[in-house]
Amino acid sequence: MSRTRKLILVSTLFILALSLTGGALAGPSREDPGAMGLLTHEINFQGRLTTPDGAPVADADYSLTFKLYNLAVGGAALATDTNSVHTDGGLFNTSLSFGAALPQFNGQELYVGVTLSGESEMTPRIAVRPVPYALGLRPGARMEAAAIGTGYGASLFNASNTAFIAGYSAILGVSGAMSSKVPGMASGVRGDSALGFGVAGSTDSGTGVIGISGTGAGVNGSSDTGVGVRAYSTSGDSLVAAGTGRIKSTAKSYVWISGNAFVKDEWDDATRWNMQDNGSARIWLGSGSGVLRVYYPITLPSVLYGQPVKLTKLTVYYVCYNGSQAYITYTDLHKFADADSAVLIAGDATDHTSGTATSYALNLTTNNVLSADQGGLGLYISLQCINNTAYVQIGGIRLELEHD
Repeated sequence: MSRTRKLILVSTLFILALSLTGGALAGPSREDPGAMGLLTHEINFQGRLTTPDGAPVADADYSLTFKLYNLAVGGAALATDTNSVHTDGGLFNTSLSFGAALPQFNGQELYVGVTLSGESEMTPRIAVRPVPYALGLRPGARMEAAAIGTGYGASLFNASNTAFIAGYSAILGVSGAMSSKVPGMASGVRGDSALGFGVAGSTDSGTGVIGISGTGAGVNGSSDTGVGVRAYSTSGDSLVAAGTGRIKSTAKSYVWISGNAFVKDEWDDATRWNMQDNGSARIWLGSGSGVLRVYYPITLPSVLYGQPVKLTKLTVYYVCYNGSQAYITYTDLHKFADADSAVLIAGDATDHTSGTATSYALNLTTNNVLSADQGGLGLYISLQCINNTAYVQIGGIRLELEHD
């Protein structure tokens, strides 16, 4: 049997630091084992090769294969790395790179098996042991101390993501299954939860969650079925928008104007009406025939939480007593320009003659964004009346609002 076939390993595996979420493993680079630079994904490994009687092997280069396992005996290797080492009095130093298996360093038991080229794997396998400070990163570990730094930069744990790419995070926490929702920009903290909260913050007197961003979203929340961002307070403000105070929502809002909220266009015209218990109004011409106009004054918040209001749709609900004798012939919506003028938003010259309760809508696309001094609207509805008995019943008007 050859001398090298009897080589044994007498060694301890030293890991300078472990990231339990698959981050960097500290240790000298393989190219320069003595260099102290940026952290790499490599593990520093030192050992001593001896003959069966305990004497060091001759100083030379040896090929060693290192395999990572989660079992002390048997099982399939999680990763493999083969290095050429040079011994000095039997001692050698190298760096192990287990690549894609880094997420396996998550607190479970791990072992390294060593094989000399041409030989079987040495026994027993070497248990991976953390240095004392790495124990603070084991699952369920708690870090407690006074934060270091000043202002918002003071922190107990500091993580920085230098790759400013959508979906990249400095800290990622997953509970259950990871969501398919990807933030549109890089995030400082990202939390994913299958059922509960992605990120939860609680405080007795301060701020539960605070997010600061130079150009993106300070706090971003998304959900497939639940609540994207939830704010709760037993006595204080649940949600505070500071700075500009602007709050922007993509959800549509609606304003309802009852059909009986009109005024006559002219003080001396022959318009007549009866109010109905559902808020609508039956309107007819009191004498003769012709066109009458009713006017609906509408007042809106033109800027809401710092965002200009955008009008997107006008819907009129109505019914004609006799569509051939009385019907809607023209609809026009204006907005306030100044004390003596208005701007047309939309006009509709279609005749609406339905004898059953229905509605018609105008899509608002022109002059439809309000400014801080344009919260007043005027809606005219013109009725064609062939006689003085047929009427049109206006049930109400609905305005659809969005943010610009």
